[in-house]
Amino acid sequence: MKNRKIAILHFYPIEYYPPVLNLLNYLSSPNATNELDISVFTCVNDKNREPYSNNAIRIYRFELVKKEDNSLVKMYRYIKLIFGSLAKLISLDIQTIIYFETISSLPATIYKQFFKRSCGVFIHYHEYASKAWYDKYMKFVKYSHYFETRFIYAKATWISQTNEDRLTLFQKDYPNIDRGKMHIMPNYPPKAWRNHLKPWHERKKNSMVYVGSLAFESTYIREFCDWIKSQEYYTLDIYSYNFHLEVENYLNNIHDDKIRFFPRGIEYDLLPTILNQYSIGVILHKAFNENYKYNATNKLFEYLACDLNVWFSKELLGCFKYINSGSYPIVKPFDFLNLERINPYGLETAKNYKPRHYWCEDVYNKLLVEIEKV
Repeated sequence: MKNRKIAILHFYPIEYYPPVLNLLNYLSSPNATNELDISVFTCVNDKNREPYSNNAIRIYRFELVKKEDNSLVKMYRYIKLIFGSLAKLISLDIQTIIYFETISSLPATIYKQFFKRSCGVFIHYHEYASKAWYDKYMKFVKYSHYFETRFIYAKATWISQTNEDRLTLFQKDYPNIDRGKMHIMPNYPPKAWRNHLKPWHERKKNSMVYVGSLAFESTYIREFCDWIKSQEYYTLDIYSYNFHLEVENYLNNIHDDKIRFFPRGIEYDLLPTILNQYSIGVILHKAFNENYKYNATNKLFEYLACDLNVWFSKELLGCFKYINSGSYPIVKPFDFLNLERINPYGLETAKNYKPRHYWCEDVYNKLLVEIEKV
């Protein structure tokens, strides 16, 4: 490739989505190529995350459309977002577009359909969204999806989901799409995380950590904290910057030295350093829809990359293929509605150590190969 002009459309703030940051770091690294001309279109984050910057990438940021905005403000911000991005795509004469999620699709659809038919379009979905979900979601996304299914799916070079289960659901929804263009692009961390590994004997035994968003309706945070309080064997540290107010109030009113809450979360680059203090990572998501039921979450692979044992809800079928109890790190399902039945002693024993290799570079190399073909 020589100076291929690539645009990444990710209208949710990129700082909330570490896999996107990993992709940007990979595409702009000398190990990938020195000849990609990369532009990113995203929104300003409003959760006090350190803004991502990269001297090898141009980043265009727009105002974030918020749920609390009135209809006129939302319409104004969407118009700026769509047509501001489209104008830049045209002026930069973009050759390849990678867009994430339906919300980012409309500028790519218009550009491909009316301005540069030769533009290669690559689509990735962080989450699986059913047809019923689109019918109930906000009108902008619903109509954007109508146009992407009508004009882009048949012309796209690549369409990916994060795992095989979600891809199977997507294929059932859209059986007429050429299966040869469908791919799996998991959310793995970078290989450099291995440089931060701390030996097991230097970690706090029976120390648990949870990193991620928090809501009572979508996680077992209340049930798990109540269980931690009821016994003396484990401690739990909670890192989150994305939480509902009632969860924050609940956690701030826990007066138990075994549970600590860090409401600023952890910047992604610091995750391996922090995670290496612990022995167990917990995944507290509920399987309240098909997307979560078949989710192998980012945190599963991030915990494993740092050699943490992993506990997850038995409802999360997407994690079942990673179950392991014969060697460290251990991966186990639990019934988070009946935690009182768990005997806390001896749960984390295994005969030997076997590191898990899930690295984003291996995944993104496959994407880059396809980009080079266009």
